Amino acid sequence: MKKTPFDTIYSKCSVPETLKPLLPRKWEMIGTDAILKLRDELYAYEEEIGEIYSKVLGAKSVYAVTGRIQGTYRKPSLKLIYGRGGETVHSENGVRFVLDAAKVMFSSANHDERMRMAGLDCAGETIVDMFAGIGHLSMPIAVHSSPRRILAAEADSDTFGFLLKTIRANSVEDVYEPVNADNRQIDERDADRVIMGYLENTEEWLPHAIAMCRSGATIHLHSAVPRRGSADWGRHLQERWGSHRGRKLIVRQVRRVKGYSALLDHMVADIEVM
Repeated sequence: MKKTPFDTIYSKCSVPETLKPLLPRKWEMIGTDAILKLRDELYAYEEEIGEIYSKVLGAKSVYAVTGRIQGTYRKPSLKLIYGRGGETVHSENGVRFVLDAAKVMFSSANHDERMRMAGLDCAGETIVDMFAGIGHLSMPIAVHSSPRRILAAEADSDTFGFLLKTIRANSVEDVYEPVNADNRQIDERDADRVIMGYLENTEEWLPHAIAMCRSGATIHLHSAVPRRGSADWGRHLQERWGSHRGRKLIVRQVRRVKGYSALLDHMVADIEVM
């Protein structure tokens, strides 16, 4: 039987035999970086562990997750245990994302949603990306879906710098209008599509998103929703936002993107604004 990467890691890792069953069997690859979750017992051997995962996986840097995503700007909680860290390029579906995994949140588990964005018919559209990050959700549209214009707001200066690099890496400077500012400073009233790729209290920004939209526009509203209530989230949105300041809203589709935590799901609703 052919050995898996973990089989090789298990056999060659120089930690005590009693600790080998605790070695992580799963990891996340972001560009040339490997992201691991280590049990507390393994941190005394973090350098040895980082080195063997680097060699077997071909990773230039290896990080250990030390906590949850932190703060308003959703900063990763990572510890570099092998390599030099710094900038990497994550390639996916013909899109190149430039980032530093220790400074910018990037979830490979959102792959299916990025693929869905790439498959939308956005030809000639004006799009507002309210929480742009490094273009997590709007860059696949820029590369694959022929929009006329993407107005991308990112308030964090570190992340904004990587957004600029990602725009250049994909040669879409003629499409993007990046703005290093809070999205509430954007004065747009004729958007065909608004992306709200944020997970905490995202509904608070919905009135501003609605005000940006022309009639017939679509809002992609992301949110972290209690798992027990996720099946009713679409109904909640329709009841609360079906009518807003003379505008009619219709929830066209609700999808689960991924599990977000033990009690929450990452959900997205596609909402038409009339």
